[in-house]
Amino acid sequence: MGIVSIRDIIEHIVDHFPEEVYNLPPKPLRRGWGGSREGA
Repeated sequence: MGIVSIRDIIEHIVDHFPEEVYNLPPKPLRRGWGGSREGA
């Protein structure tokens, strides 16, 4: 039995698919949509 961290999972994915991971575009920040969350 052991503990699996998110870092372990990410390292495993990067080891198997490095080109796909390194070529992902950054996610855009969505600012300026009114400043409040929907329903808040």
